[in-house]
Amino acid sequence: MKKLLKILIVFCAFLMVFSSGSVFSSYLGKDNMAHAYSPNVQIHGPFYTNFKGTTLNSRVAKYSPASLNLQAAAGKAVLSKYGKISSTKTYKIKWYQKITYSAYGLSYNGSITNVSCIN
Repeated sequence: MKKLLKILIVFCAFLMVFSSGSVFSSYLGKDNMAHAYSPNVQIHGPFYTNFKGTTLNSRVAKYSPASLNLQAAAGKAVLSKYGKISSTKTYKIKWYQKITYSAYGLSYNGSITNVSCIN
């Protein structure tokens, strides 16, 4: 039983070392990624999403943080380009996804960045 426990502990330690090494490897040129600031921050995109003006005028879009809610970020991009949001128009939004990994690769956070209105 002790031998099996030792083998299990060594195997788990090996997996931890192996998985943390794969987090810090470079992914440039893969998975539609534009660029990366460092091994712990990756930028994916560009992505394109169409929004109706009524969606951008909603309560969610007006009062949510733009870094976490795409509707809010799109609404701010449309307002900065046109000055107002037309409820009858459809807007095409270009955006990127920023993923920040923890120092040891055990967790990550995502946010929306570089949002712009195409039309």
